Amino acid sequence: MNFTLNTLTASVLAATSLVISATAGASDNKITNIKVDGDTVHFSTSHAKSHTLPNCVTSANDQQWTLSLTSAAGKASYTLLVAAMTDNRSISIISANDCADSTGYERAQSIEVESASQQSGAGSSKLMTLYQGDGVTKVGTIYSITGAGQNTVFQLLRNEGDKWLDSVGPHSNTSAAYIYYENSDCTGDIGVDDIDTSKYYINENYNNGNFFSVNGGSVWVRSYHQFSGDQCFPTRQHKNKTIVNPNAVHPVCGVAPCQIRTQ
Repeated sequence: MNFTLNTLTASVLAATSLVISATAGASDNKITNIKVDGDTVHFSTSHAKSHTLPNCVTSANDQQWTLSLTSAAGKASYTLLVAAMTDNRSISIISANDCADSTGYERAQSIEVESASQQSGAGSSKLMTLYQGDGVTKVGTIYSITGAGQNTVFQLLRNEGDKWLDSVGPHSNTSAAYIYYENSDCTGDIGVDDIDTSKYYINENYNNGNFFSVNGGSVWVRSYHQFSGDQCFPTRQHKNKTIVNPNAVHPVCGVAPCQIRTQ
């Protein structure tokens, strides 16, 4: 999906504002606290919740939200939260209506961060920029963000003077994966559970944290690494897993998950 832009900067910002106005408003709702506890992010905002809370939420935690860090997409969502807090941007949140991330805490299903252009008159001139996983190759300047996790979509300007804002989903078709090993000490041939040859997988213990894909082969395994952390776990039984291919290149992010920076 593309949005036509005039070449004047003012028209670029006006077009971006129209994109943002079609979504739920996030005016003045700022992040006030972020806490990371293991694989879970807890955060709160300046606006009190006005919707009906899930029954699983305890009274002590009723103004808190959570995100999971067990996937590359979750880590990217956490990066967005940090950027929003650092740049004093407003956000809006849609509840998942459950406490799946942490008992007693409401899980955030979707997060929208206010456009950088909307903040330009509020004391901040920083913009967010999307880079490929190498940290060098620029994908584009971000003007709006919708969704969360694997469903995050950026409206960004690829090059100065372009007539279009591109709609980019950098986490689309990506997934964190357990890595299984042929030997009991997490060595030898490697495999994963999934057999989707179109996906881009990641595990910080394998391939320097870069993307990999599966090739449809199989290997008997006796140990595994979780999504993150270097502890080696034994399997309860031998499992037939799919061999991985370490040379996957994502069409947007390249060899590793995209990075978001402020400038």
